[in-house]
Amino acid sequence: MHDKLKAKLRLLITQPRPLKPQTERHILEHLDGEPGDWQRFFDNAAEQIEEFEIETLFGPIFTPSFDEQAEVAELLVDAVPDDDAIEQLVDDLAADRLGTEIHLPDGTTATLPLHAIMIERYVKLQRLSHAPATDIAIALSDVSEPAVRRFALAIARHRAFGTHERQTWLARFLTHVASRRAVGVGDLVVLAEFMSTQRDLEHIALAAAITDAVRSSQTALTAARQGHTYLSSDVAEHHHYRGQGNIDPKRVSAKKQEALILELLEADLHDFLEIPTGS
Repeated sequence: MHDKLKAKLRLLITQPRPLKPQTERHILEHLDGEPGDWQRFFDNAAEQIEEFEIETLFGPIFTPSFDEQAEVAELLVDAVPDDDAIEQLVDDLAADRLGTEIHLPDGTTATLPLHAIMIERYVKLQRLSHAPATDIAIALSDVSEPAVRRFALAIARHRAFGTHERQTWLARFLTHVASRRAVGVGDLVVLAEFMSTQRDLEHIALAAAITDAVRSSQTALTAARQGHTYLSSDVAEHHHYRGQGNIDPKRVSAKKQEALILELLEADLHDFLEIPTGS
């Protein structure tokens, strides 16, 4: 398992990545506000700045996406690494002196050497040791289409489902949903975000919370359709009301999709809990 996990993580962490806006802003502070020799900065970052600054600068880049978490999910079905095994993975990857191509704002690229702290962050945020036990993993695999299966397994590692009790609940709930309709990746993402705010699995509380979430999503959708607004008149004036009223079609589409999924999950959850929708 170690060799397969190492190979997969190596492939994922070294794939080309865009420079996140917040990373660009922090780096420009080190370059006195003017774009300079990015490659030289990358090459010398480990010597020029402290480790905590490296994590602050590059943390946004090396936070594994949901897709990247799903890529390793099926490797964890038969065996879950413990803390010692994860530390060994980090050490072995760091010893390989890896680098990854970073796409820069001007359209060029530069190679970023991967400091051990970047690798450690990436591997630990994969939450490998939180993969579900084999019986739960099998149950999660059975309720999803092949293309969605690895995402269901990845969701089980999410902080919303970090205990055996919650992972068991997840498998039972998704089995129920799959008996009603197809389970998609969007369902899993929205479900995880919703459940991450729930302290317990008490039925009445969950039913009320999902209904509140639906209402909030509708409010957010309405706001998106009305365009950009400033919450503070002082801030609006400072920015000369730039963007006031502008409608972002992508944001509207995302909010609409989230609202639709939450409505479906509300019906699924109420039915699962045997509570009439709207009660």
